[in-house]
Amino acid sequence: MIVAREKKQENIIEYILYMFQIEDLIRAYNLDPDQIEKNVIVKYQQEADVLSEIKEWYRNHIIMMIQEKKQKKGHLVYIENLISYLEDFHVYLLKKAGNEEYLKLYQQALPAIQDLKLKLEDQRIPDVKACLNGLYGYLLLKLQKKEISKPTKDAVDKISQMLAYLSEKQKMVDAGELEL
Repeated sequence: MIVAREKKQENIIEYILYMFQIEDLIRAYNLDPDQIEKNVIVKYQQEADVLSEIKEWYRNHIIMMIQEKKQKKGHLVYIENLISYLEDFHVYLLKKAGNEEYLKLYQQALPAIQDLKLKLEDQRIPDVKACLNGLYGYLLLKLQKKEISKPTKDAVDKISQMLAYLSEKQKMVDAGELEL
C-alpha cells in the first residue's frame, strides 16, 4: 500500500506503529475485506489501478492474520521480525563505541521504559517492543481524546526521541551511509 510503503522507507518506527493501527483496523471490521473496501478503501482518492493495489494489500494482510491466528490480538510475524531487528540494532548501538548520543537518549528514556514494562506486567519484554507498545497506547489515547498527564507526555517525549534516533540510524544503514 502506498502509505505503508512510504512510511517503511522514511521511518521504520512510524511504519510499525502504522501497521499496529492497520491490524486493529482490520480486526475492527472483523477481517471482512468487503467491509474494509466499503468503509476504508473507498475513502482513498486514487486511480482505479492504485485502488486495486490497496484492496489487494488489505486482502493479503487479512489472509496473513488468519493464517497466523492474529484475528483477536498480536502482530504479524513480519512486523515482529522488524521489531526484533530493531531490538538487535538497539543493543548494537548501545554496545558500539561512538554512539554516545544514543546511549544518552536511552539513559534518559530508561525510567519511562522501566515504567512501561511494569504497566505491561512483563519485565522480559525487550526495550524497543515496550517502547512501541507504549507509543501505540499513547496514540490510541490521543485518538480517543482522553486526558494525558504531563508525566506521561514527558515519558513519551523521551521514548520518542530515542526511537527517532534509532530509526534515523537504521535508515542510514539501509541507504549504505552507515556501516555496522
